[in-house]
Amino acid sequence: MKAPQTDLIAPLRLGVSPAVNDQASLATILARNNGEMNAKDLWQRFGGEIDAFYAQLKTEVAHGWILEPTVAEVHENQSNTVSA
Repeated sequence: MKAPQTDLIAPLRLGVSPAVNDQASLATILARNNGEMNAKDLWQRFGGEIDAFYAQLKTEVAHGWILEPTVAEVHENQSNTVSA
């Protein structure tokens, strides 16, 4: 039996634009990418540890720089399967 390969898709969207002197590294990355990107891609561009990413995300959501994330969706990759 083969288990399907899946991706967890969680889009993040830019909220209120931060001021230049604000510590809003994630919102800055989003602004450079049309104001929206997948959470996994944003984390990879952030370049830090996952715990630091989530701490920064929490801060930026609290300030309104990033909108509250919606519920993530699981997408199955039809072409790639792995053996279970």
